[in-house]
Amino acid sequence: MKKKLGEIAEVFSGFRVYRLKENTDITEKKVIRRINNEGELKTEIKKVSKDLNEKYFTQKGDILIPLANPENVIKVNEEGLIVPMYYAVVRTKQKYNNDYVYYALKKIIPREMGKLTEGTVLKSIRINYLSQIEIPIDESNKHEDIIETLDLINEKKRLEEKLIQLNEELEKALINQMFIGD
Repeated sequence: MKKKLGEIAEVFSGFRVYRLKENTDITEKKVIRRINNEGELKTEIKKVSKDLNEKYFTQKGDILIPLANPENVIKVNEEGLIVPMYYAVVRTKQKYNNDYVYYALKKIIPREMGKLTEGTVLKSIRINYLSQIEIPIDESNKHEDIIETLDLINEKKRLEEKLIQLNEELEKALINQMFIGD
C-alpha cells in the first residue's frame, strides 16, 4: 500500500528569517545556515522575533530537504533550530515511523528528481510536489531491524569520515613539525 507524503506527515517550508529584523521584541536564536556534504547542520546566531511560531523550530527526528538541488535528505537530531525558507520540513505523524519515512525519502528523492523538480540550471522542488510523493507503507513493522542496521551503518560512516578528517589534520601537523619545527 502507498500513501502520499502529505497524508502521513506535515510538509512545509521554513521561515523567511530576514523578515524578523523589523520586529521590536527580538531574541537571538540558532538558525540553520547550510548543510555540509556530511549531512551536518551548520548554524549561525540571528536576531529573531520572540513570537516566532514553534513549528519553524526543529524537533528531534524532523526530516529536512533542500528546496534548491534537493538531492540530500537529512534527519535532524537537534531541537530548537530555526529552519530557513529554503528547506522543506517533513514532520511525520505519530502513527508513522519517522526513520522509515526518512530512508524511503533518501531512496525516492534522487530517483524521482526529474519528475519532481523545476528549472534547468538550478533544480528546485515545490512543497506541493513533495506532499504528493508516494511512500510505500508497511504496517507489519518488519522494517525495524533494517532501520536499526541502516542507522548503525550511517553512524559508522560518520565516524569513519571523522577519523579521516582527524588523520589529515595529524598528517599536516606532523609535516609542519618536521619542516617548520615546534
